[in-house]
Amino acid sequence: MPTIHNADAKLSFIRNYSYLQDEHKIAFHTILQVDDHIRENTVKLLPIRHEELIEALAEVGFHMIKTYGGFMKQPFDAQKSVPCVILVKK
Repeated sequence: MPTIHNADAKLSFIRNYSYLQDEHKIAFHTILQVDDHIRENTVKLLPIRHEELIEALAEVGFHMIKTYGGFMKQPFDAQKSVPCVILVKK
């Protein structure tokens, strides 16, 4: 993912992902730098495909499931969209 820079706030947010094959997890490593302060963190994420998530949501009772390619409700393309935003009702 591209680094987020905000010159006015003197802020940088660096995000990197790596696949941990032996654990079937994704390591999401972040570095937040504000002025001279740096915070680093790594969180293990469960990789799940769009189709798997939609199926799981339906199985537990969610309906009116809508998928977007961003928070501005851009059309979702499973092959091209980087963000996947899902709106559901229960």
